[in-house]
Amino acid sequence: MATIDLTELTRNEVRSLIGYERGERARDYFELGKLDRGVESIRVTAPANLRTLTPSFVQGFLGNSILSLGLEAFRNHYLFDGFSALQIQSIETGIDRVLMKRSFETTAA
Repeated sequence: MATIDLTELTRNEVRSLIGYERGERARDYFELGKLDRGVESIRVTAPANLRTLTPSFVQGFLGNSILSLGLEAFRNHYLFDGFSALQIQSIETGIDRVLMKRSFETTAA
């Protein structure tokens, strides 16, 4: 099992992980694309001082994994450790947003 310690991002100085772009950079930093193909499961651990984790960060960080693995395989592949109930709720909201189908219809005038 691979472990991703988000303390590597916060260095115990930053208390918030926010924003889609920051999530994408974290995805690249931890090479999640390779890990998704190369290991059986990934344990993601929260920094002890983490106060805020936004759904948009989750979307950037885990969105491609959710879409490529599918929801059930994603849930079996990623394990979240040390997150508060509110942070787990943000993770779930981010997952829901990744999976949300959006369609916009335009009409010609």
